[in-house]
Amino acid sequence: MQWVVFGAGAQGRVALEILQAGPPAERYWLADDAPALQGQEVGGVRVVGRNELAPLADRDDVRAIVAIGHNPNRLRVARQLAGLSLNFGNAIHPSAVVSPSASLGEGVVICPQAVVWAGARLGNHVIVNTGAVVEHDCVLDDGAALGPGVVLAGRVRIGRMSFVGAGATINPRITIGPESIIGSGSVVTKSVGADLVAFGVPAREIRLVDAVRDWKRLL
Repeated sequence: MQWVVFGAGAQGRVALEILQAGPPAERYWLADDAPALQGQEVGGVRVVGRNELAPLADRDDVRAIVAIGHNPNRLRVARQLAGLSLNFGNAIHPSAVVSPSASLGEGVVICPQAVVWAGARLGNHVIVNTGAVVEHDCVLDDGAALGPGVVLAGRVRIGRMSFVGAGATINPRITIGPESIIGSGSVVTKSVGADLVAFGVPAREIRLVDAVRDWKRLL
């Protein structure tokens, strides 16, 4: 098996180390669109441009991960790579616990000590960071991301491209709408609508997401 990690920033290093902690691969590729990164070495792997991935298209022995922390950008690049006929795989750290009854989409990243438990459903290109807990029957829609130490109690739904900050707790049966941001350390006791920033104990809907400012602060 060969692995392509697209994104040579912090999330790329995370995904690469997860893959390197698992079964040995024939080769790891690290790709990025930034010319300043191309030709450099990250984690012992030389960074290449997107054009160098063309020979890997439609190969059964190649799997790709889009390792970009910015949720909308991650889905955008995933669509582009799918157009290049790259097949996606999942990067799951050996110390993570994933229930046999959980279902995972493609391009999923699950970090060390995370738990994805019974009946949980993760969509495509979801990130579950270190030590996060996804309890029974939770749903994470495409492109959602959980920060380190997040706890989702049972039957929580995290909407498409939403982000839950480090250490936040989401109570049972809560829904977070698409493209919303939950602040670190928050305790969410009622559902949050779409495109909203919410934080606090208990969390309150504060304002609409500023797509530029809020993502720059997060990443």
